[in-house]
Amino acid sequence: MSKINNHGIGINKINLAIDLQELTCEQAAAIQGGAKITLYEDANFQGVSDTIEIGRSGEIINLTDNILAGDIIRSLGNEVSSYRIESGTFSLWSDQDASGRGLVQLGPGEGNLDSGMNDIVSSVSVDFA
Repeated sequence: MSKINNHGIGINKINLAIDLQELTCEQAAAIQGGAKITLYEDANFQGVSDTIEIGRSGEIINLTDNILAGDIIRSLGNEVSSYRIESGTFSLWSDQDASGRGLVQLGPGEGNLDSGMNDIVSSVSVDFA
């Protein structure tokens, strides 16, 4: 359908239909930048830290990968004592590849690891579901 405005220019009328649909948790997290956790070497968020951002559900990060802490290259594997989760739901595991003992489904928040998980975390996984 066309209309002519006061200046003699034809303008087409466009009907827009917006199809809204709910996002899955994984889609929403990807839009927001994924899940984000910071792991700390010492209790009360002290010592060497490493921030991990994950964009896909089911992704696993092994903590044996080295990080730069000042002038020293090291890993946080078996040294995590506290954590801060900004977004997403994480599980912390005692062994590589999300295996062994686990502290599962930690949502946004922070805390110190208890004696059962302190200094034994070797991998981290995320689940947006």
